[in-house]
Amino acid sequence: MAVCAEIGVDISRHRSQGITAELVDSAHWVLVMEVGHAQWLREQFGDRMGDKTVMLGQFGGLFDIADPIGGWQFQFRR
Repeated sequence: MAVCAEIGVDISRHRSQGITAELVDSAHWVLVMEVGHAQWLREQFGDRMGDKTVMLGQFGGLFDIADPIGGWQFQFRR
């Protein structure tokens, strides 16, 4: 939240949730940061994933974006 606030984005009302089959079924796309995330989704939800998986990094000229979860603030900034 602190790093987002530095750039004027308020995410204080955001709440994460685990992914479910219902969420996958209702999604047009599922954005992932790492190939491992895409692989895990395919293992968990199989054909439900179809061609919904999109690498978030492709919008910024990257492939993988290292997931900073549990890391230091500088990792979230990067």
